[in-house]
Amino acid sequence: MNRDPYDDELDAYDPLSGLYPEEDDFDPLADLQAEYRSFDQGRDEAVPDEEDWDYLLDDALYLSDEEDEAEEPEEEPEDEPEPPRKAEAVSTFDRYFGPQDAEPEDEDEEPEPPKKAETASTFDRYFGPEFDGDFGPGPDEQADKPAIQPQPETPVKTASSPAPTDKEAAREARFQRRREWNNLRFAALAVGVIAVFYIAFIAYLVFFPRSTVSEIENRTLAEFPTFTLASYLSGDYTSDIATWYDDTVPNRDNLKNVGYTFTNLFGLTSSTSSITYINKDVVANDMNAATAEDETDTAEAEPTPTEEPDQTDYTAEEAEFDMSNGLLVVYQNGHWKCLGLFGGGSGNSYVSALNTLAETLGDSVTIYSTPAPLASQFYVPSNASSYSSDQEACFESIAERLDSSIISVDICSVLAKHTDEDIYLRTDHHWAPLGAYYAARTFAEAADVPFADLSEYMVGVNQGYVGTMYAYSEDSRILNDPEDFVYYIPMNDYTTYYYDRSFNYQYEGRLIQEVSVDNSYIMFMGGDDKIVKICTDVDNGRKLLVIKDSYGNAEIPFYTSSFEEIFVIDMRYFNCNLVNFIEDLGITDVLFTMCSYSVVGTNAENLSTLITQNADVEVVDEQAIEAAATPEPTETPAPEETEETVETEG
Repeated sequence: MNRDPYDDELDAYDPLSGLYPEEDDFDPLADLQAEYRSFDQGRDEAVPDEEDWDYLLDDALYLSDEEDEAEEPEEEPEDEPEPPRKAEAVSTFDRYFGPQDAEPEDEDEEPEPPKKAETASTFDRYFGPEFDGDFGPGPDEQADKPAIQPQPETPVKTASSPAPTDKEAAREARFQRRREWNNLRFAALAVGVIAVFYIAFIAYLVFFPRSTVSEIENRTLAEFPTFTLASYLSGDYTSDIATWYDDTVPNRDNLKNVGYTFTNLFGLTSSTSSITYINKDVVANDMNAATAEDETDTAEAEPTPTEEPDQTDYTAEEAEFDMSNGLLVVYQNGHWKCLGLFGGGSGNSYVSALNTLAETLGDSVTIYSTPAPLASQFYVPSNASSYSSDQEACFESIAERLDSSIISVDICSVLAKHTDEDIYLRTDHHWAPLGAYYAARTFAEAADVPFADLSEYMVGVNQGYVGTMYAYSEDSRILNDPEDFVYYIPMNDYTTYYYDRSFNYQYEGRLIQEVSVDNSYIMFMGGDDKIVKICTDVDNGRKLLVIKDSYGNAEIPFYTSSFEEIFVIDMRYFNCNLVNFIEDLGITDVLFTMCSYSVVGTNAENLSTLITQNADVEVVDEQAIEAAATPEPTETPAPEETEETVETEG
């Protein structure tokens, strides 16, 4: 059945797509006819150019040839090979738009011409005077047609893409060879650069001087192990060598700084879902042991409000914050500060040790408990309050369980009155010397001893200080926001003596030592691993023993105006028996001062060990014996000034 797109009965036929409503197949001839009608009606915008006609007609006629062959399959004569497509394609435009030969009237009587001869008359057959409106078989008739046999593809070369000449082929070959050679040279260069970099890095690690001290971590790095047969057989020797090699990388601090900078540059921050509590001086493994059932140590406890209206209660305000390696990085007052978080704890070991000591010593010695809060007690913003527990509530719980003879000193409420001052370091986990001053003054009032005003001290400033919190947080915002380290030097007369951990006298030195800016907090007695004795010009018969962690170091200079003698020990580096030390040296006052990490952490467990260790060893002050045996130099009276002497000096 022939279908005429202009019949009234087939008014649903789409002449642009060549499809009937029920037809899904695409008919390229219908598209071609629609284009021709547009051209015939003078629609210039739809008239294709010569190249478009070549493309459309070539595709359409190629499909039409395949359908014609399927309807009347005949073998082509062997003596008449199919003419090359190239010759036909060269004249495509003229073939369809130039003068055309008339088509044979009776196709059944004439032998089928070659494929190209048939396609040459397709235009006239559908658009010439003999066109009878037959567009070919409809969908029903197409179903009865035999399947179109695939025809071998013949490479088509048009006039626009002639075969490359020998010169062009040679040029293309040279281009390919040059590209392959360039690729080979680039690969060789890349391998060479990587090899040079690798060799240089190995040479750097092997031949450059090893680091010995990390200033940003405030610690001495690992030392090369001493060889012993036992350590070698046990594997400790080789393990210690690996530790030394990793810990003492040349220029270690600068390399860490570069790594931290890149980490923050690309936003590689730690997840806030995993909170760890870090303090290199006091690693308290059990400080996360606070549970919701412990009413005195839960995170829901409210911090003590600020007592003075002119001070800012930062815990009641929101602030921008972020988590970095389990530490809280907060933006307040135009600066970044890093805060250690308090997880709570019972403090049972601390309470037990102090009660045991009080029971052992009796009334001959007065014991004071002065736990120091972390900066998070006063500076964690309200929108991050769930990350840290209330330390004052923890200290109050501990005070209630201490022996009645032990005096508990509350410094949380005192420091809360000075939150707008620099009482804590922004870039370090310690408090600032100013905060230690307020704590020492509060203790001196409780001990009823004299105490010098801050104006009586000489003030020193180390500018550009970046403390331990940068090493712990690895946050470049802390590195790029340094602070001033302000310290206070007592002006009264005193002498400082240093002993080893077993109280063997070593040397006389300075109380506040000269250090680099990065090690500013170590200026107080040079660190923690020594026993220190300070003899002052105070004459009140009071001898103070300070049992502390690193927080207590900053307090010591302020006690030089309050006690006649001051002994300082660190709970982690003390080999003597604590009871013997107190009794043999005639101590009158014992002060326990340490941060909340130590109070509730594993450091407190060591206090009981100090009470029981080396109980049969007597404590002797070698320096005092040596000083007593040495006669004091007699003062020679100054000669009287005479007229003659004055003239000579003039």
